[in-house]
Amino acid sequence: MSQEQLGDRLEIDQSHVSKIERASIGISMDMLCDIAKELGVEPYLLLKPKD
Repeated sequence: MSQEQLGDRLEIDQSHVSKIERASIGISMDMLCDIAKELGVEPYLLLKPKD
């Protein structure tokens, strides 16, 4: 899924999605859960550090 598609589903701008992805900004737990729902994963999986 592209950043633009995710932004459309979450009703936020693609640039905001990009900032979230790069960890340039923080997000609420509600937003984390919304993102996880749209991606079809459990929220905790989005919190795992990169290998």
